[in-house]
Amino acid sequence: MFDLRPKTSRDELFDREMGLEELHRSVGRGYPLIAVLGIRRIRKTSVLKTFLGEIKGIYIDLRGIGAQLIWRKEFPTL
Repeated sequence: MFDLRPKTSRDELFDREMGLEELHRSVGRGYPLIAVLGIRRIRKTSVLKTFLGEIKGIYIDLRGIGAQLIWRKEFPTL
């Protein structure tokens, strides 16, 4: 059965080698910021987690952080 959780190794990925290699090239060129963009459910997180595993990087999920910051700005005493 197909597992919906993000993958973390090349062995688990299917047809995403170009994306991984582009990330490696971008880091090698010294780009200070790299955005991974695309429509939903095309394995962006899997590619990123696999890449970070290969370079011993870390993954920090910031979903929802914007809403918390807005809430604190509007209601600082709560």
